Amino acid sequence: MSADMDEILDLGRQYAEARRKLLDLASVVQEAQRQVLAAQWDYLIRLRDEAKTCEDALQDALQRAPALFSGGKDTPRTRTVDGVKIGYQKHPGTLEWGDAAQVVAAIRKHMPEAEAACLIRVKEEPIRQALKGLPVKTLARLGVRLTEDDDQIVIKPVNTDMEKVLKAMLSDEPEEQA
Repeated sequence: MSADMDEILDLGRQYAEARRKLLDLASVVQEAQRQVLAAQWDYLIRLRDEAKTCEDALQDALQRAPALFSGGKDTPRTRTVDGVKIGYQKHPGTLEWGDAAQVVAAIRKHMPEAEAACLIRVKEEPIRQALKGLPVKTLARLGVRLTEDDDQIVIKPVNTDMEKVLKAMLSDEPEEQA
């Protein structure tokens, strides 16, 4: 049985009202959250500064005692203290180069062909966004198909700031209250 326009409009109004209630509650929660943050702001900043001071002192102590973390039998490279990993670890470093074309040329010159092929990326592929602008007839000539271009049902609230807040709130469920 198909729906008539009055039924669809009525259901649309019901949906809009349900969303308004949800957004109203999200607004109340956001305001309460803002008030708690405002009330605790100075304390939050003090705790952040205290943590930074402790981190700096720990960093200084670690720099003064690298031998304590040499990685030998009795001196592991890291230790975990109250959930905080401290010590030394090898940083993987980063590769840098100026002109990529020069590096590619040097690889081809100095490395065996098979190894060079593993060190150089060559990537050719159609640019999807550019192809979207072409007429369907041209796409067909190129072997590209346009799919899912039919009418689809849409139920999408207009995104507002509260919609984003609501989405964030619903994505991070609080732990169960004891």
